[in-house]
Amino acid sequence: MCELVGDRSWVLHPRPSPVAAAMYTLRDLGADVIVLHGPAGCNFRAARLLERDGVRVVTTSLDQNAVIFGGEDRLIDTLVEVEARFSPSLVGVVGTCCATIIGEDMSRAAELSGVTCKVLVVDCDPYNPDNVDGAIRTLEAAQRNGLISEKEATRQCRMLAAANRNEKESGSARKRYFSTYGGDSMEEAARSVYDTLVSGGPIALVLNAKKETSYLYADVLCAVKYLHTALGSDSLLYTVANIDPGIGLEKIRGYAQNIASCFAEQGLEVDVLTGGLDEYAISGIRAASALESAHQDWERILVCGLPHAVPVWDHPRSIAVSTGSRALYAIRELGFSRVLDEGEAHCSVLGANGVVESAFGTALRAFGGV
Repeated sequence: MCELVGDRSWVLHPRPSPVAAAMYTLRDLGADVIVLHGPAGCNFRAARLLERDGVRVVTTSLDQNAVIFGGEDRLIDTLVEVEARFSPSLVGVVGTCCATIIGEDMSRAAELSGVTCKVLVVDCDPYNPDNVDGAIRTLEAAQRNGLISEKEATRQCRMLAAANRNEKESGSARKRYFSTYGGDSMEEAARSVYDTLVSGGPIALVLNAKKETSYLYADVLCAVKYLHTALGSDSLLYTVANIDPGIGLEKIRGYAQNIASCFAEQGLEVDVLTGGLDEYAISGIRAASALESAHQDWERILVCGLPHAVPVWDHPRSIAVSTGSRALYAIRELGFSRVLDEGEAHCSVLGANGVVESAFGTALRAFGGV
């Protein structure tokens, strides 16, 4: 259905895992339980984080005997227990490095288990350097099993291929090795925004975020709007955001709708919708085009979420808000004047039902007395 493009050269620094990408995609599809067919410790962090979002994650805990003699019985027993214990509607089964090495037939095990719940088996390729491969394989399995339409699967795979290409062109996969960076001073960046609002200079606000992390990055825009109102500023706030509530899976559309409602409550008008929350790879280009089309001499450009996908880094007063020490280093090298770290962004949004407070948002509000 979808082929990844780009250089598959060896990247020296750690990269995200296709197994984790498959797990998060199963979450988006509404899986109640995810079974990792492999050792107990495989993708432990992703498993624990997903449980905050209401998804139960279990493992077949493959050991040396299973690796030698096969783990089919262990997977069958796990599926039977999962159905008895949790009464799920949809269970996702994801293969790990171990299952791949020994050539486990997970679909056969799912059939032999006799469970009555829907089981979606993802034959993951943990050795693929492109982590989006795990998401693509999950979507293709979902389409084959009638969970999503062929049209939606094709659209999402196209977006994932674009994200993969973007990561290799301007993200943290564009070089063999990136060091780490802890980010610039939140207070100094907040002061620069405050000064712009006091002087009345125009500010461009860009939300180009991915799925649930948008709940955190949207708060930065809300904080700028709060400060704008508190100061009685004459600054033009021009807002572009990839929160189209009509695009994506139901869960993703829900994120977008919740953010749109929050913006409306804050009196923050979105001037240009650049796409959906799963279209960050192409919505960033649309955002940059929208800023250019506005024909403003922007005093400040603030990009939140995935700034490397928004080609405005040559602006002399651009601020990027993101997370991940290597991603921050890569963003800083692009040319953004300030790069801010939102720390454990993923942890703070899992299980959330709306916009959550951000570190930079807190720093901004402090200049308005909150």
